[in-house]
Amino acid sequence: MSNRATFRQRFPGLASILRNGALLTGTQWAETGLRAVYVVLIGRILGPELYGVWSLALATYAFAIGFTHFGLDSLVPLRLGRDRQAAAFLGTTFLLRLALLVLATAVIAAHALAFESDLLARTALLIVLPALVGRGLVLWSRSVFLGLERSQIAFRLAFSLRLVEVAAGLSCLWLGAGLYALLVIHAVTWLAEAALSLSALSRQVSMKIGFDRAELRDLLGKGAVLGLGTTGLAALASMPVILTRYVTDDLGMVGQIAMAVQVAGLVVIAVQGVFAAALPVVGRATAKGDPRLRFYPVFTGLGVAVVFAIAIVVAQAIGPGVFTTLLGNDFALAGSLLAPALLAAGIMVAPTGVWQLLVARDRIWSGVVAGWSGALAFFFVLPPMLHALGPSGVLFAAALGWALRAVILIVWTLVSRRAKNDG
Repeated sequence: MSNRATFRQRFPGLASILRNGALLTGTQWAETGLRAVYVVLIGRILGPELYGVWSLALATYAFAIGFTHFGLDSLVPLRLGRDRQAAAFLGTTFLLRLALLVLATAVIAAHALAFESDLLARTALLIVLPALVGRGLVLWSRSVFLGLERSQIAFRLAFSLRLVEVAAGLSCLWLGAGLYALLVIHAVTWLAEAALSLSALSRQVSMKIGFDRAELRDLLGKGAVLGLGTTGLAALASMPVILTRYVTDDLGMVGQIAMAVQVAGLVVIAVQGVFAAALPVVGRATAKGDPRLRFYPVFTGLGVAVVFAIAIVVAQAIGPGVFTTLLGNDFALAGSLLAPALLAAGIMVAPTGVWQLLVARDRIWSGVVAGWSGALAFFFVLPPMLHALGPSGVLFAAALGWALRAVILIVWTLVSRRAKNDG
């Protein structure tokens, strides 16, 4: 016990990152671990085409949620890391998130009704819309719990509600229900988690519901820029599924790519929790001008490279066999796509430490330029790479988009540091 106390006293920032990171990563792993089991089972039952519809609906509303982030996933933990009594700030961010969620829901509904020609896909998009609101509010509440260093509450709620979703979904499948029932359950459980999260949050911190003019003005200044950057990231993350559907009109191929991306996401979650937990500490260290921060993106980038290199080697060796065993021969292609999916995922995560420092130092335009440059690059290289390489070309195109984003962020950091030193 004394050794642990000494460690906390000597390295309070690191101890906070490890403790909060373990809880946040545990939340995401519990949620995604259950989701992985669920995905394997429903993928095996639905088959590639219906799983493609499921993935298209989820990817579309996930992209819309990216639009509603408005930088709050970074701004809220950073602010609470400095001031845990920011009642007006929290109330303003809550209403801002809610308003953006309502707008995003209306846009997706209009898109589904006006532009989605496939009746199955259109209905799936409309059914899943309540999940957009619920999940958006849950993500906001998790950013607050993170800033308060109370991620254990989010862990319990996420695990419980994902367990309910898996149990209810599998029961419905066993009783003969299909895709629509699964989407309804998905939406209901996210709405339930949102209600429970907000209730738990009200017992942890005071929140003044309303738009505080000073807080809103500051949020609109920073959040609009961060929101543009986050939307670019959401586009890069979602387009392998969404754009492939409209380029090929092949929902079976969409299902194969989505399955590989879903499994690669497990490795992403293994490291993103620690990054997210570091935000309050990064905010405090930046305010103090801690010189050790310059090593943070280097060590985190190296750690990500090691983790994903190992994952890619394992995927190349056993991915196809494991996918065939778990999902059946219909998903053999997804197994061969796992390695390029992991490559794209690793490049996506690698510059997170660089991005966090840029946000903490108010270099937020870098995210807009980097994210949308990567998204545009992906948009233009996808068709020729898909034609030349088939489904794997989609994931290599995504890797190129993420790589361009990483290069821009790193160059921006180096130029900013040199300008500061020269000044």
